[in-house]
Amino acid sequence: GRYSGNEQVVVGTDLANRTSVETEKLMGFFINVLPLRADLSGDPTFRELLARVREVSLGAFAHQEMPLDKIVEELSPERSLSHNPLIQVLFVMQNAPRSGKPIPGLEISYFEIPVTRSKFDVAYFVMERPDGLLGTWLYSTDLFERTTIERMAGHYATLLNSIVAQPEARLSALPMLTEVEQKQADEQKKQNKDSKFKKFLKAEPKAVSLGQSQKAGKE
Repeated sequence: GRYSGNEQVVVGTDLANRTSVETEKLMGFFINVLPLRADLSGDPTFRELLARVREVSLGAFAHQEMPLDKIVEELSPERSLSHNPLIQVLFVMQNAPRSGKPIPGLEISYFEIPVTRSKFDVAYFVMERPDGLLGTWLYSTDLFERTTIERMAGHYATLLNSIVAQPEARLSALPMLTEVEQKQADEQKKQNKDSKFKKFLKAEPKAVSLGQSQKAGKE
């Protein structure tokens, strides 16, 4: 919401979409992308926002078989060649359990597939590991520089730490800038204030002198 300035934000998420017995043992790609709408209106606390997102997510998960193309067709959003309709940002929590059951006659091993192109403006994948969580950013190089994504990652980490420390705080009160950025912002504010004051002195030298003379006379 802070990046876009909007109170209604749509974020997509991947779902395994294996909800039927027929697909449990099938090999293949059944993943479906669902749009989740987050309501940030009223400057809620993080706990309040979490409750809103939970309600929306559970409703979406109950209808996860609905293809994204069908949703886009029904909503008929404004189309553009510059971005995907409806969803530009993707967040995926990769916590689906991996089957430990061996398949007779097959030896299975996992490996990473290199990704060279993003379907969305920005995608963030979180994977559960024994030592914690691993986050991976995927982004369109036509829209973002690496340094921009690195700053966004820093903002996200700062925001998460702020939420842990102040879960009852309003969203607007949760710090997002890194320590370095906050120091730079404070210094810039100070410079702007000094600059405005100097401009005022140049523009109104007589008024300032008169004020000083009156003060001296009273003393």
